[in-house]
Amino acid sequence: MKLSRKEIQRTRMWGYFLDAATEVIEKEGIDHVTILIDIRKAINIQDSN
Repeated sequence: MKLSRKEIQRTRMWGYFLDAATEVIEKEGIDHVTILIDIRKAINIQDSN
């Protein structure tokens, strides 16, 4: 099955987000994780890469 350009982009963006979210969790620990804060931190990490 061939993915559309939008699906490829969505898959790539999820990969970037998951990598950045993992980095936030590793730096700050899972105990300090909230969805909204981590999304913002992950976006900031993603933007800096």
